[in-house]
Parts: sequence; structure tokens; C-alpha cells
Amino acid sequence: MGRTRPRVWVDVKQAESSTGETPSDAELILQVRSGNRDAFGVLYERHAAAARALARQYVSPTDAEDVVADAFSKLFEMLRRGAGPDAGFRPYLYTVVRHRAFDVSRGAARTRPSTDDEIESVLGRVASEEDPALAGFERSVIYRAYADLPERWREVLWYVLVDEVKPAQVAPLLGLSPNGVSALLYRAKEALRAGYLQQHLTHAPSDTCRSVNPLLGGYVRESLSKRETAKISEHLTTCGTCSALVLELHDVAHGMKTVIAPLVLGAGGLALVGAGAQIGGFAVAAKAGAGAAAGGAPAASAGVSAAGTFSGGVSSAVSATAGAVASAAAAATGGSVAAGAIAVAAVGVVAALQIAAPAEVGPVPVADTVVTTPENQQGPATETVDGGSSPVLPTDVEPGDTVTRAYLVVGYTDAATPLLPRQQQELSFTIENTGEAAATGTQLEITLPQGLTVARPDGPFGTGVGARLVQAALQEPAQGAYPAATPTPGATTAAGSGTAAGSGTAAGDSADAEGETQAMPDSSPSTPDTIGLVDTDAPAACLPTELTGVLHCTLGEIPAGQELRVVVPVRAAAGGDYPVGAEVWADGMEPVAVDLPGRTVSPFGPELTASTESVSLASPGTAALPVRLTSTGDRSVVGGGWAVDVTLPNGVTPASAQSELTCAAGELPNAWRCIPIAGTLAAAADLSPGAVADVALNIATVTPSTAAYTELGVANIRPVLNGNAHSASATLGATSAWADAAKGAGPVAATCEATGGAGVAKAVVTGSYTNTTKRAVWVALEAAGEKATHPEALAPGATARLTVPDGLRVPAGQATYVLSTDVEGSSYSTRVPAGEHQRQDCYVPKWDTETSVRTINQGGTVAVQGTVTNRTDETMSVVMVVPVGDTMMESPRLPVAAGGTVPFTVDTKRDQLAGGNVTFRLSREGLDADGDAPAERVVPRANPTAPFGAARIAPAVVSQTASTTGVCEFDPAEDRSVQMFSVIVSNKESTLPVQFHVGDVSRTVQGGETAKIEYAVAWGTGTVDLRAGGTVLATLPVEFESCAELTWPADDLGVTVTTECVDQQVRHTALVENRTGRGWLGVLVRESTGDVGAEAEVAAGQTTPLVIDRHVLMSNGGNVTVRLTRELEGDKRTVERTFWAKGAACLGSDGGDVCTSTPPPDQGVTPSASPSPMRSGRSWPWGGYCD
Repeated sequence: MGRTRPRVWVDVKQAESSTGETPSDAELILQVRSGNRDAFGVLYERHAAAARALARQYVSPTDAEDVVADAFSKLFEMLRRGAGPDAGFRPYLYTVVRHRAFDVSRGAARTRPSTDDEIESVLGRVASEEDPALAGFERSVIYRAYADLPERWREVLWYVLVDEVKPAQVAPLLGLSPNGVSALLYRAKEALRAGYLQQHLTHAPSDTCRSVNPLLGGYVRESLSKRETAKISEHLTTCGTCSALVLELHDVAHGMKTVIAPLVLGAGGLALVGAGAQIGGFAVAAKAGAGAAAGGAPAASAGVSAAGTFSGGVSSAVSATAGAVASAAAAATGGSVAAGAIAVAAVGVVAALQIAAPAEVGPVPVADTVVTTPENQQGPATETVDGGSSPVLPTDVEPGDTVTRAYLVVGYTDAATPLLPRQQQELSFTIENTGEAAATGTQLEITLPQGLTVARPDGPFGTGVGARLVQAALQEPAQGAYPAATPTPGATTAAGSGTAAGSGTAAGDSADAEGETQAMPDSSPSTPDTIGLVDTDAPAACLPTELTGVLHCTLGEIPAGQELRVVVPVRAAAGGDYPVGAEVWADGMEPVAVDLPGRTVSPFGPELTASTESVSLASPGTAALPVRLTSTGDRSVVGGGWAVDVTLPNGVTPASAQSELTCAAGELPNAWRCIPIAGTLAAAADLSPGAVADVALNIATVTPSTAAYTELGVANIRPVLNGNAHSASATLGATSAWADAAKGAGPVAATCEATGGAGVAKAVVTGSYTNTTKRAVWVALEAAGEKATHPEALAPGATARLTVPDGLRVPAGQATYVLSTDVEGSSYSTRVPAGEHQRQDCYVPKWDTETSVRTINQGGTVAVQGTVTNRTDETMSVVMVVPVGDTMMESPRLPVAAGGTVPFTVDTKRDQLAGGNVTFRLSREGLDADGDAPAERVVPRANPTAPFGAARIAPAVVSQTASTTGVCEFDPAEDRSVQMFSVIVSNKESTLPVQFHVGDVSRTVQGGETAKIEYAVAWGTGTVDLRAGGTVLATLPVEFESCAELTWPADDLGVTVTTECVDQQVRHTALVENRTGRGWLGVLVRESTGDVGAEAEVAAGQTTPLVIDRHVLMSNGGNVTVRLTRELEGDKRTVERTFWAKGAACLGSDGGDVCTSTPPPDQGVTPSASPSPMRSGRSWPWGGYCD
């Protein structure tokens, strides 16, 4: 466990981003667009060396400097105007450099300036005219998948897979931590793989490729079943396209280097792929032996030159001053070039690009502090501490120094809790700083013993203290990162803080750089960016190392008095005691190995794991299915204490004869439970851990097949015991009993046994079959949806001829011979293709018809009307076709039943038509009984025709005025005056009858004739239109004088007259019931006295009172007149009738009528016109008024 880790710390001045960290390329681009020239100087220093290396692949070194300067100048102008990239600066720069290099190589760089649009267009296409060798890359699957990725994912793929830059070195360019770069790289690679599959599926050349494509990812990950793996392996042997895709899925970096890199670098720049393109402007924490120095002669002499190497870890941008440039350049190059020269060169480039004003070069400052362990000097040995928790002490403290120290103690969080086997468990560690100072750069290395492995979680998991939870992905990692260490409240960590996560590699040194692990996080590309990543306050994840069972955890800073909890998901194969090792160190502290107490894992118990092999049976027949049971638990399985549940494919059953197992049907279909037969070795022997029991299960099948080998399905074997079990499966197949059956299939043909109509035509398919099997078979022929069976079994070598009838016609298609035989009381069959047969139509119907044609007037236009009589015994369809000028007009298609007659009409929409011939198009659908339709409608060789003569419609009016006929009459029922008029019309110019319309009268006038039409006109009508065929021929004036006369409508009016006292005054009331259907104005009049009541509206259907108040106390009886008035035909007209109103004396004590005690006079008898006011014979004094 103990190892010496020499380390180098370099402290340089760093340019900070808005968050206080080294700015990423994207942040620098934003600063340039905001007017910060210095930010572009940082971009230049980062990428200029790589750009020069690419330019030198195309042009001379002298021209390369010009190309790079031109490219950076153009990019600066574009960025200042808001154009150019938002991220991914280096691939964008590569393309501009390549374009400029091609211009220089063609002599065009000084004669043709490039605009922004030209630069942008170059970035969006393959430079096929510049480099024809690249033609075809753009159309490849990997290119299309790469092009669909987000820009940030493409950027990390380029740096790590093409430039082969370590994640720790890429981190500053992307503004991420090294762990963040690894996580982003993992998601980008998985998304690129998914893109391969999607693009390949979209452009898959065959259905087989489309069916295999979704399984290729699982094939590469070896997560498919044996059956699926075999299927894909077989396909890959014949499909070069899918084989190439599998290679791309195995190695994403290969696709990036062979397809994407040429599109950006060009064919000439492929020498840079994997060559480690430089990233300038960074001071790094390098491993011992890297030879990095910060500008001092002693420091430079202690190391080895680092020129041309990568640097990663703590990134820094260079300030605009020459001194800062020189400082950073000296740190990055390890002192191999004079710092002053570097500063002058950097400032000179900035001035040449017109980015910054010239600046004087001052003295070159060196790094503030450099602490290094010489390459040939050994550090102190690693200290090993035993026990459950161990303190880690700081190193490099000189005697006499007074310092505060950090002490780290490592232990289990839950050491007393046993772990459970075969399931994910949390192995929890606590790292506590019991010292007085914060421990920075804390690292923990965990070593798991054999049998205890890091678990691949089955679902979401995380670690946390209190309510804080660090989420991880749902998908299992492939060498993935594991749950992050979780700080207690108040602790701070270094993740995302810019602390060095690894060190660079000096020239000639080992590539085993500390912290530069290639492990991927367990975040799938389909999840959002926030899933699977810890936030900036969370510590770095624990990552696997190149050593089996060893995990490395970056914990960052642990403040004094605080602790961190690290949780690792583990899984134990079996029960027992597992010693776990740990080693911890921090900045200024030597690594200390901790021998922690062993963790106890509870016993798992007995377990059987089944295995079997694929078996081929002869059908019908039996075979032995081998079953092997292995005791894979940590406890023994007692003899006979097990059984196996067996499921078999359809058609396969356990045979009745068994030597080692006996089986009974289970509850599910095709399922049996088999136990060892008593007395056999399988029933008697105990199975200790690791022991094996081999038994055979005899199975039988009678499943037929037409192939030489038929796959019947999968047999599943699952052990049954008081413990755990793992099932196995195998593919069962059968050799066919019909292997030679296809050799006896004779050709088939479609013919007509008879032709004619529906009751006569007969189409058949015929074929012959010779029995080439070794057993008697029954033979049937299936064709055109029908089937014919030979009446007798066909012996081997015998031949049968079969005929399949199919109605009126046979459609082209495939025929099949069906062979069947009896085996053990059951019948089994197979199908043998008989080949194709042609189409045959035997339907030839009769077309006897009778037709007639005439022209008619249809609404004022000429129409052709024809009839068709069907003289056959089948229904036919008919369309009548009429020539109209230069066109043909058709009637709707109508069915004409056998023996029926159907009229057809075609309206020409014309008022005249030349004579011609009508054609009746006859057809039949011709469907037969089983629905077979002809290729097209069945038609006769010739269609019947019939002639028609010319026709014309030209109605006219003789006079534009109308004449009265007779006298005006009043129609009481219609309540109007009516006058008869007449007009003379002419149809002499027509060949067809014309119907004239005037008023409510219609009259048909034959062609060549005239006629007088009489019609009635109601009073008030000013004019009447004379029409024919929808056209107004004349507008006739028809005004006349009214002859209206009103009489009392006795049958429709009811009048009741009453007399009463109202307020000691006499009132006459006439109740008028109006049943006339018309409204009137009514008034009641007593002419003898001159009294007139108020006028009232007598509404239709209502009873209305008409009243006279006489304003007297006494009134003798007399006549009253009901007078009704209404307006009719422009005048007010009145009718009236007189009625008797009895007398009244309003002298009662209450003002009432004293006459009410005497019987009222009979109103049915009209009284005398002048009754005597006082009549004799009365017994009271007012008798004269009461008459």
C-alpha cells in the first residue's frame, strides 16, 4: 500500500473568469466580442502552436506564419462583429487555417480577400475542390452522427479523441473540472454511438439491416442473449455495412480520427491526428521528473526540458502585459526557451494582428514559489498505520517552525453493520480532520479485496448529509465514476474550484500521469446535462484506477474540525470477512496506508446455477437435453433436495421413457416439474459449493417442417430448491421429415374448362405431385384461395393430378401443395411451393340490348333522352354518351337489370342541338363468387348506338301588352278583386314543346304553334312576367279598378247587446266575437238619441266590447247599431247591423237597475220601433222604462 509520491507545486499569476476561475474559450470569445483585446491574446497563445503545426502540413514554414497570422486576424475581426464561433474555437480555427493555406498554395492569398460569408461557407462544407480525397466522408454515417451533436459535445470529442489531450488539460478550455470533462466526454461518446445507430437505421440498405441495427449497441456491450448474439454474428459475416458500424461502435475515437479529423484538418493535416496538439498559456502541477521550472536558473537546471509537451491541471490565462505573457510561457515550456524572447514574440504577434498596441517588454517575472522533488531523489517512505482510523500528518516542516497542522483520521461509518451478499451495499468511510488547519488537496485511495467489487447500481443512488443529495445517472457505467464523497455541513471541497486534478507528462516520461484516469461517469447521453453531475459545491467522484479493485477519490479541502463521508456501492459474491485497505494524503502530507478492520458479509445460502446445450431432434423422435446443475452458493444443497422447472417450445414434451428424471405437468402451458428418480446418483448425492450434477432429460417432438433444420424454440431450465437459483436456456431444433418433399412438386397452370356467362364460365388451376418422401401422404393443391384434395393417400413414388376450380377467373398467384401424414394417431402436414400460375379469365357474357333516343325540352334547354332494355340474363351497367358540338357529354352510370329498361338523360345546356348518334357504353364488373375481379371492367367488342335529330327551343310573345277578359269580380273568400287577362304566345320557331308561365298559369305549346293564355290577376298587381324555360319573355302591365264589396259577415260575427247601470248611469254594451280572420275598427251607435261610443279595434279571433255610456238615470229600450270598418283595396269600407237594447232605470237604493226584477224581454223578437214610454198594465211606476 505504501508508495512515495513526489510532487511539484507551481504557483503562477492566473487570469480569472467572471467566476474567479481560469476563463474557458467560450468566455474568452464573449470577452472579445465585448471589446476585450487581451482576451484574444489568450486565445492566440492557447492555439497558435497547433495552428502553425497544421499550416506547416500545407505550406512552407515561412508561409505558415503568415497563414496563422491571417487566420487569427480574420477571426478577431469576425468575433468583434459578432460572427464566428460561440465555442469550439480550435476546430473553427483549423478550418480557417486550412482554407488560408490552400489560398497561399494556389497563389491566391494576396490577390483575393476573404469575406466573413466566405469563411462561414467554408466551415459548412467539405473542401472537396481543395482535397478530393475527402469526398465521401461527409456522406458517412459517423459524420452525420457527429454533425447532429451539440457544439460543446463535438468540442470535447475533438480535443480528447483527435488531439488526444488529457481531460485535465481540456478542462480550462471548456470551463469545467477534469471530472466534468470526463463526464461530458462520456455523454458525448454515448450520444455519438446512438447517432451511429440512428443514422445507420435511417440509411440501412435492407430490411435485415433495419431489424439488426437496434441490437448492435447491446452486441458491442455483450449484453444480448446467446440467440440474439448468434443472429447478429451471422448477419455480420455477410454485411460489410453493419460490420463497419460495429467497429465504429467499438472505437469511437477511430471514427473521430478517420472521418471527422480529415473534414476539419484536410488530408494534408492528418499527420497531426493524435500528435498532441499544443495548448499554450498554462502553468501546471507536474509529476516528479517532468522538469517544469518557472524561469529561475536553479529551477531550470533541476528539471528536464518540457518543450512540446502538454500541461494540464490548473489553467491560467495570460494578461495583456508582456511580463505576464513571459511568465506564463516560461512556466508552460519548462524553461526551454528564454522567457524574455517568448514575451517579445507574444507581444509582436498581438501587434501584427492589430489587436493590442505595442507594449514595452519589461523584466520577466518568475513563479512566486516552486517546490520540487528532483527526479533522481527519493522522497520519504510511505507510512503505514494500522487500526480502524488513522491520522495523517503533514510533511516538509522544518525544525523549529511553528505551524498549524492538519490531521486526517480514516474509519468506517458503520463498521458494526454486516453487509448483505449479492446485492448493492453502501461501504461508508469517514475522513475527519482533527487538526488545527485545513487539509487541502485531500486524496483517498480505497483497495477492495477479491470477492468485493464496486457495484453497478440498478437505479438512482447518491450520497449526502441531511437534505443534500448528489444525483447520479440511471444507466450503469462502463468503467464509470461512482458516488461522490459527501461533506458534512460546513465542509468545503475542491471540485470545480480550479485545484489541480492531475499533472503533465515530461518528454520521455511515463504517460501514467496522476489524476489522468480515462474512466467515464455513469451518466447516459440521453439524460439532461444536470443528471449524473455533482454541483460545483460537491466533491469530485471516486473513480476506478488501472489497478483492479482500487478506487481513487479526490476530496478537496477538509476544514479543521470537519469530516467528509465517502460512500462506495459494493457487492460481495459470498459471505465471509473482507479486509478493506485505504490510503489517504493531502497537500504537504505524505500518503498513509490504513489497514481497516475486515467487513463481515452475511452468508448467502445454497444456490444452484443451471446450464444446458442446444439440441437437434429428428421429427418425429426423441433426444436427450443435457442439464448441468452447479452449486454456486456458499452452503451445500442436500441430495434429492432439488428439482427443475422445465418449459419447452410448442410441440416438444418430455418423453415417456426417462432414466434420471421423472416429470409432471405444471400449471403453465408447456411447463413441467422434473425431480430426480429415487435411487439414482442425482437423488442421493449432496452438492457442496462448487459441485456439479449432470442429468439428462429425454424430450420428444413430432413437429413437422419444410426446412432441413427447423428451430423449434427455446427450452428453459430453472432449478427449484430452498435457496437461490439461476436458470438457463437452449435452442431446440428439428431435422425435417419432409426434406425431399419439394422435389415432387410439378408445375401448375390456370386454364378455362368453359367460357361464357356467369353460369357457364369455369376457370381452374391444375397441377401434379409425385410423392418423393418415404411415407404415404395425402396431397392437396391450394391455389387462388381454393383447395382440392386427392381422394386417396399417395404411396411413395406415385403421382396425383389435382384440379382447383375458381369460378369465372383465376388471378395470377402462387400455388402450394399441402402434404399430410399420420404419426402416432395425430396428423401432421407441410406445405410445398408449387410455383406461380398466370391469370386466366373465362368470363365471356352476352350483350343483347334494345335502345331508343329522342330529344326533349328540359327546363328550357335541349336534352337527349334514351332508353336501354337488357335482353340478357345478367345485370349490366350503361353510360349514355351524347355528342354536343366538339365535346362528348355522358350520363351517370346506371345498372340495368336482366330484362329491365332504364331511361337515361343528358342535358346539353343548349337551346339548339345538331343531330347525331348516341353511344351506349355497356360494361359489367364481373365479380365471381369468391370476389375475384377482372383486370378491368368487362365490355363488349362494340357498343350499341342510336340516332337523334336536330332540336331547337325558341319561345316568343306576340304582343307586349295583355288584354282584359270578362268583368272584375270580388272574391269574398280571398278578400280581393280579380280580373281575367289574356296574352298570345308563339312557339313557331321551336321543334320541341315549350311550357309558358304567366302569373299562376302554365301552358305547354307544341313546336311550330301559337296559343292564347288566359290568367287571373288580383287587384293591386302592377305587372306580370311571361316566362319560358327560366327566361322572362315579356313584362305585362295588368292594373285595373277595384270592384270590392263588403257585406255583413253574419256567419263569422257574433254580437250580444246588454244594458246595465254603471255609477247610476245607463250603459249599452255590444260584445263582438270576430271569427272573420281579419281585423276591424268597431263603434256602437244609438241613432235615436245620437249617442256614439268610443271606437275600438276588433281583432281577429277575439271578442271585443263596444260601449255607449248615456249619462242618464233612466233609459227606455231602443235600437243600437254595431258599425265595423276596415281598409280594403285602398279604401275604407264599412258594414253595420242594428240590435235591440233594453231599457234601464238606475233608481235602486244602491244605484242599481230597478228593472232587473222583471223578466227581460225576449231579444229574439224585435220590439216596435217607437215603444210607448209608459205602458199600462204595470204594477210599478217605472214600468215604461223597463221595456
